[in-house]
Amino acid sequence: MYLRPHQVRELIAGCAERFPGGALVFDAVPRWFSSRTMRGRLRTARGYQPPPMPWGLDAGELPKVHTAHPGVTDVRELPLPHGRGGYYGIVAPVLRRLPAVRNLRPTMTAIARFA
Repeated sequence: MYLRPHQVRELIAGCAERFPGGALVFDAVPRWFSSRTMRGRLRTARGYQPPPMPWGLDAGELPKVHTAHPGVTDVRELPLPHGRGGYYGIVAPVLRRLPAVRNLRPTMTAIARFA
């Protein structure tokens, strides 16, 4: 998320070339989140402003990672384990599956496998 889009493509392609049979686990923020950090319009309740995050990827765009290199054979999201309490144990896992809201969460963890 801290790299420019072309740098992300180059990194994925480089890993696919240098590590056949390997995998890359990465985090991504949705595009709306990336856009707000680039405009400086994202602050926490305590006033912290996160650094710019030029690369964003919505959950529905995950298959686009395949286009970085022909050696990328599988790309999928790694779901967080069920947490404790009502929200993290029940609500969050359900929201992750709903197309209308799955891009609203701030981060997604994914894995790309290489041939």
